[in-house]
Amino acid sequence: MDAGMIAQDSRAVWRIAEAALAMNPTGLVLYLGNNESLGMARALADVQVPEVAVMRGALRHLRLYRVLAELVLPKSAGAAPPQPGGVVPGGGAAKNGIRQQQAVRGRNGGRSGGGGNRRGKAGHEVLARVVQGQWASAGLPLVDGVEATDDVRKAILGRFRENISGIVAMAARAGVRVYVLPTPPHLTYPPFTDAHDPGLSESELAEASRHHAEADAALRAGDAATALAAAERAVSADAAHGGAWFIRGIASGRLGEHADAVDALEHALARDVSRKRTDPGFAAIAAEVCDETAGCASGNAHAALMARARTEGVAVYDEVLGDHEHLNPAGNAWIAGQVAALILEDEPAR
Repeated sequence: MDAGMIAQDSRAVWRIAEAALAMNPTGLVLYLGNNESLGMARALADVQVPEVAVMRGALRHLRLYRVLAELVLPKSAGAAPPQPGGVVPGGGAAKNGIRQQQAVRGRNGGRSGGGGNRRGKAGHEVLARVVQGQWASAGLPLVDGVEATDDVRKAILGRFRENISGIVAMAARAGVRVYVLPTPPHLTYPPFTDAHDPGLSESELAEASRHHAEADAALRAGDAATALAAAERAVSADAAHGGAWFIRGIASGRLGEHADAVDALEHALARDVSRKRTDPGFAAIAAEVCDETAGCASGNAHAALMARARTEGVAVYDEVLGDHEHLNPAGNAWIAGQVAALILEDEPAR
């Protein structure tokens, strides 16, 4: 039975899983992750976050989890405060509420966007502004290689772990086996929101922006070699800018440098301060939860797809994923194969 719903996060999946378990299944498959910031963004949609502010620890000061519980979960009169709840498989949410700052938009860097402000009910721009505020407070980008270290990401990872753990424990009590497959991030989808290194001077920022514009123009003109050279200069001038890393990755891919392309696109994902796309860390969390709990097995679609991209080229992402991280027909078949392999590999353990 397909109990999946679009635009859900792990909190909503928990509720859906609870309803599914009431039907006494023998197994429960969870495919989720690409909407994990959705509930958080909605909860903070009406919170006024200044463009530049000292905001280290802002999520804790905002009492994020209480806000989420009050705004996302329904409450009945006289009921106890809601416990962390869940969501089953989530589809991609609309690209609304995103503030772009010299972000590259479009498939494979084909179009570039200026500093437009697209507001929407989901309020993802609030998350981006919290991250940017933390960067400004620290005076440096909160990214370590391809790992973001800001509080927004930490809160998202913590929330995912809490809800997956709750679902797995609930299923274990019902004697139902759980198979968790976090969604893979769409590496060739451009950053929703870019941010510059807050430590750059105005002249350094202008230089980085000039190189980025040159790379963007060359890529749109079909000159991958020139785009790569300009993108490398842009990254050298501002290693925090996701758009520059994105163009570098796409240009490398067009030149057949598949491994370099994947590496650059991982950097671009970590620097997408919207935190809207699937976090690669979800797969590790699912594996840890399943290692700690009997009756659970997890897979890593991100690692599988990335391994393909390193040998076949980054075009495999467009073969599997459509807009944002929605699966296209070929992607549905591929994910079904990943789930089937996960179940079959788990059989000897049972």
